[in-house]
Parts: sequence; C-alpha cells; structure tokens
Amino acid sequence: MSRKNQFIKVHPQSFDNLMKAVKKFEKTNPAIKVKNMKLSKFLVEVSDYQNSTATIAYQVKRAILLVYGDRDTDPLTVDDNIDMSAYGFSDPENYNDLTASFNKIAKGHNASARKLLRKEVRACAKVKNCVELVRKVSDVSPTKVNVK
Repeated sequence: MSRKNQFIKVHPQSFDNLMKAVKKFEKTNPAIKVKNMKLSKFLVEVSDYQNSTATIAYQVKRAILLVYGDRDTDPLTVDDNIDMSAYGFSDPENYNDLTASFNKIAKGHNASARKLLRKEVRACAKVKNCVELVRKVSDVSPTKVNVK
C-alpha cells in the first residue's frame, strides 16, 4: 500500500482536544511548521475536521437549529458567540427537546456520558456554552480513543 492511501481515524472529540492543545501551544511557543504552515492549520487542511458532521460543535449547532425550527441554515455558519436568547426558546418543551438532543449527541460520542439536566442546558447563555457543556459530559479519555 502506498503512503498516499493511508488514513488515520480519530474520534472527533479526541481530534478536537488535540487541536485545542496545539493551538494553546502555538500561542506561547514558536509554531511548529509543516509545509510552511502552522501545525494547527496543517492538521485542519489534511483532515475533514471542519466539514465533519461528526464533530460535537456541528451536532450541537444542528440540534439548536432543529429545535428552533430552522432546517435550512448550515450549522457550520452558526457563530459560537450567538446568544441563546436569539432563538427565543421560552417553552419548557424547547429545552426538553434540546436537552434530549444534547444527551443523544453526548451518548453518541461516549456511551458512558452522564445525562444532562434541563437546568444545565437552560443555563447556557451562548451557543459556545452549549457546545462546551456537551463536550464536557462526553469527554473521552485518551485511553479509550480508537486509532485505526
């Protein structure tokens, strides 16, 4: 098999954690360069990470849009800093649906993820808070990562 046809599959949460660590390193240290690009940019360029529907951020944003009733907006275009109040969720049923969706996402990334409570979801002021909440409960320890 040629090198060109070799791929590594990494759990989206693990890749997300790797990207955070690399970007944090790059802020305080000289950047590692690969083909004249910072390592973080190179990793994104050679992966399907940004466009992956498997990432927690994508799935959380999609869930917010679906509960809001918006099936047309691409979740990749939803800004992390949008206030959750912009979606006008007032009915407790909205938060029940959102909580159920977030729990399904978390379980999809980690079968042993703890169950989120509606009050935790209601406490999210911004979209990024929702993403962080789901990431936190679905965090996969490095010993559980499958690399194929």
